[in-house]
Amino acid sequence: MLRGGHPGELTGEGRAQFARLGLGAIIDLRTTEERAGQPYPAGLTDGLHYWTRDYDLSRGDLVVMLRDPATGPEAMRARMLQSYRVIVDEQRQGIGAMFAMLRVGRTPLLINCTAGKDRTGAVCAILLAALGVPLDVVREDYALTERV
Repeated sequence: MLRGGHPGELTGEGRAQFARLGLGAIIDLRTTEERAGQPYPAGLTDGLHYWTRDYDLSRGDLVVMLRDPATGPEAMRARMLQSYRVIVDEQRQGIGAMFAMLRVGRTPLLINCTAGKDRTGAVCAILLAALGVPLDVVREDYALTERV
């Protein structure tokens, strides 16, 4: 399993590296609006099982909050904590799709959202926990997204 952000700005070499991954499937956790605004580059998903669904985020537009100078750190922290309370339920169809793809051997599997952090990280953490990976290792793996 691989995780990442949206590969919309890959260079020619990046596209070649993407192809060499030998993916069996992609689970795209982005919203309807995110996919419409930045679709997968033409040809990148050819021959792959590409899963997505139409939905809107329930947590509102965090980018608007980030750009608003009146948004303080406490308001942003509260918004993020609230979003993590609903993210697993909001992504339950993607979680089900992930397990279904793994069950039939559609691997390697790429799971992505826009940044490859929150939604993707939560879904991947669920898989690691289901596989019996110790919780401290799951947390450490999730925290790697802070470095990108």
